[in-house]
Amino acid sequence: PRLPARTHSGGGMTTRNNKAGRTGRRSRAEIPPTPENVRTALAYISPDVPREVWILILFAVYDALGEGGRDLAEDWSRLGETYKAADFKSAWKSASKPGKTTVGTLWRKALDAGWKPGDDAYQESEADRQKRERDRQERNRKAEQEAQQELEQAKTWADEILKKAKPLRPDHPNLISHAGIQPAPTQMEIHVRGAKEITGYYPYSDGEYLKGRLIVNPVRSTDGEIITVDFIDEDGRKAGLKGVGTKPQGCHYATDCIPEGDGEGYIWILAEGSADTKTGQEAIEDKCVGFAALSKSNLLHVAKFLQKRLPKAKGLVIGDLGNGQEDAEKAAKESGAALCLPKFTPEQNEAFRQQHGKAPKDINDLRQIAGPEAVKAQIAAALEAGPVSRTV
Repeated sequence: PRLPARTHSGGGMTTRNNKAGRTGRRSRAEIPPTPENVRTALAYISPDVPREVWILILFAVYDALGEGGRDLAEDWSRLGETYKAADFKSAWKSASKPGKTTVGTLWRKALDAGWKPGDDAYQESEADRQKRERDRQERNRKAEQEAQQELEQAKTWADEILKKAKPLRPDHPNLISHAGIQPAPTQMEIHVRGAKEITGYYPYSDGEYLKGRLIVNPVRSTDGEIITVDFIDEDGRKAGLKGVGTKPQGCHYATDCIPEGDGEGYIWILAEGSADTKTGQEAIEDKCVGFAALSKSNLLHVAKFLQKRLPKAKGLVIGDLGNGQEDAEKAAKESGAALCLPKFTPEQNEAFRQQHGKAPKDINDLRQIAGPEAVKAQIAAALEAGPVSRTV
C-alpha cells in the first residue's frame, strides 16, 4: 500500500538511536537504493514541492531504480494537487536521460524531513553494491545511446521543417495577442498538418494538441548548429520536438544572425521567451540582436555564452517578476549586463488583473497594459543604469 505524503517538523540529518547512534552519522552513500527505501523516503516528501524540486526527485528515483521506479514515482506524484499525467510522462522521460542528479538527492531531502531508515536499510553486500553499480552504468550507456539517436532524429526533422516552412506573417494570432509585435527575421511558420507530415505526430503541450498556424523558432547550440525547433500555436501553446528532452546548456533562439566580430557597437538582449525578446528588441533603436534562453535555468548559460561570443557588445537581460527573477538577476551579474525588470503602477496592476485574472509579470505584459513607449522608457533606463551591481 502507498504511504501518504506527510510533512515533519525539525530538520537536519538524523542520528539513529541504535547501531548508527553508537557509530556516528551514516553517509547517504551507504543507503542501498532499494524499492522499499525509495518508497519510504518518498513518503516523507510532499509531492507539492516546487516543480524544479519535483523534477529532481524524479531524477533521483530513476537513478536508484531505473524504469522500475516509475510506478513508485507516479504514485507519489499523484498525491499532489497539481499532478497531471502528461507532465509526469514528460518529466519521467527527461529523468531517463543521463544527468548529475543521483539518489542522494532523495535521501538528503527525506532525512532532512525526519526519515529514519532502519538498520536493515544499510545492509548491502559488496557483491550487491558492485552489481548495482554495473546496472547503473548500463542504464546510463543505453540512455546516452538513445538520447543521441533521438537528438539526431530531431535535427533531421528540424531541417525538413525549416525547408518547408514559410516566413512568419505579422497577422499570426499569437503576435497579435502580444500587442502586435512583429515577426523576427529568423521566425518561420508552418501549419500543424505540415509539421505532422514530417514528424508523424501532432505536436502537443500539457496533453493538448497544438492547432492552426505554428510559429517555428529554430534553436541553436552554442556552436551555431540548429539542434531542434520550438513551436508556438495560435493560442500561445508551446512544444518542442520529441526526443530533445532537456535542451543543452546555452542553446538559444536568436532573432537575427549573430554579428561577426566582437560585437562592438551592438546590444544583445536576453529574455526567457521569444515574445519578450522581440518586445525588448523593438524598443531599442541601436543595432541589436535578441536571444531567448527558452527556460529560466538557461538564462545564465546563454548570458555567459554571449559575454564570450560578443565581448565588446552591451548586454541587457530582461527578467520576469517573481518566478525566474533570481535567474535573470544572476545572469545579468555574471555576464556584466544591465537588467530590466518591468515595473507596474498600482493602476496598471489592477487593470491587468481585471483583464487577465492574474498579476502582470513580464515585459510583454507591460507592453499590453501600458504600450510600447512604456517598454521603451524602462529599457532605456536600464541601459542607462549600466551593468548590474554584484550586490543585487
